[in-house]
Amino acid sequence: MGSNFSVGIELLVIGLSVVFTVLLLLMFIMQLMGYLINRPEKTGGQTQNMMASPRTDLVSSGNTTDEELAAVVSVMSAILPKRETLVRLNITEVKN
Repeated sequence: MGSNFSVGIELLVIGLSVVFTVLLLLMFIMQLMGYLINRPEKTGGQTQNMMASPRTDLVSSGNTTDEELAAVVSVMSAILPKRETLVRLNITEVKN
């Protein structure tokens, strides 16, 4: 009976060690991939900072249609850089 218990404990320790090692390996691989994908582009010896302002506030008159909102979004997508741009819009409707 004691032999089965020691084999069980040995399998438990080996299994936990393997899982922990694989998870650490995956974590480092994901960090490396994130660095390779999100590194800043270099143009002309200078790096471009692609970070947009943290938040942009817009005030609406309360009668904004879906077409107007789509127009604003399409203009912003045409103006802003295509890569690594994060823009948060806070649209507040003012009721008259």
